[in-house]
Amino acid sequence: MKIWFWPIVLGLLSAAALLVGLLFDNAWDEVATLMLALPVGVALWFGWYRR
Repeated sequence: MKIWFWPIVLGLLSAAALLVGLLFDNAWDEVATLMLALPVGVALWFGWYRR
């Protein structure tokens, strides 16, 4: 379970961001963008910068 914790958290965060982006407007769109940018940032960090 330890190895699956962070991928599950990032997946749930992405799903929540998509729902927030679809259901709410204005400032919530920026919140959804930041929530969707976090998994991308994590992937860049572990895939590119940690080489």
